Amino acid sequence: VEIAQSINLGIFIIMSDGERSCGGANNSNNLENALEALIGAIYLDGGLKAAKDFIFLFWKDSATHMKVPPQDAKTI
Repeated sequence: VEIAQSINLGIFIIMSDGERSCGGANNSNNLENALEALIGAIYLDGGLKAAKDFIFLFWKDSATHMKVPPQDAKTI
């Protein structure tokens, strides 16, 4: 969620006016799903290297400071 917020991903999510007025652009589920979709789009458009570069750019600090691996893929 922090990474999605840091790149202001919420403003690019297409949603209803009602969802946006209820804070949908800052909803953690919406941001997580949008970030996952963005990484998938980068992979489909630019290939594995582009996706890896994007992930490394935003997750390198989190990954290098991690002492114990996360329990699942979404625990970072």
